[in-house]
Amino acid sequence: MRLAERLFEQRRIAGHFFQAQQTVVEAGQMLRALGLEQPTQFLIFDHGVAPACSVTQSP
Repeated sequence: MRLAERLFEQRRIAGHFFQAQQTVVEAGQMLRALGLEQPTQFLIFDHGVAPACSVTQSP
């Protein structure tokens, strides 16, 4: 299971946090909401479509 999938499953927010009509949350706020301990390890990409954000591990 990918990292992002595990985070969404653990927090049970996939269906509520990333709705199509919801405003994109700033990167720092989203990382705090997910409870990530080391947010510098992650990049946030806003593609302008819902779901608006994806969390991927940086190289």
